Amino acid sequence: MYYIGIDVHQRTSSVEILDAHGALYNRFTVRGPRDQLVAWMEAEAPRPHVVAFEASCGYGYLHDALSRRAVRVEVGHPGHLRLIFRYKKKTNRIDATKLAKLLFLGEIPQVYVPIPEVRAARGLGRPDALGRGQVRFYSTDTSNGALSFKTLLK
Repeated sequence: MYYIGIDVHQRTSSVEILDAHGALYNRFTVRGPRDQLVAWMEAEAPRPHVVAFEASCGYGYLHDALSRRAVRVEVGHPGHLRLIFRYKKKTNRIDATKLAKLLFLGEIPQVYVPIPEVRAARGLGRPDALGRGQVRFYSTDTSNGALSFKTLLK
């Protein structure tokens, strides 16, 4: 079994792979959007593997995409991971290393990942589906629209 820790960002992702004994197998950076990371994982990742990454905007899409090939995908809780890490030097590579080690030890504080149908109903789809910087928050838009309509009636 291989343990893969990924620090995911919009333009690059740092990846750390540990072998079955917890020793470093490989470490590298995938440049490009999340689709590049998913393509690499499907084509090149050693099998069988377990994956961990920190929850961020659009974590559901990445969870579903990585679940197709991984034995298990664990999404870490950002607040709890920050408390566990307590490290002054914070880089993408170090974060990926810590995620892989916590995954190896079975100590990832996980978040709940709703099924795709629930995420779609909540409007928690893929964040870059509308284009960069155009993520829509419907609850805010709806409330702002209601307030502006109310102002027009006065």
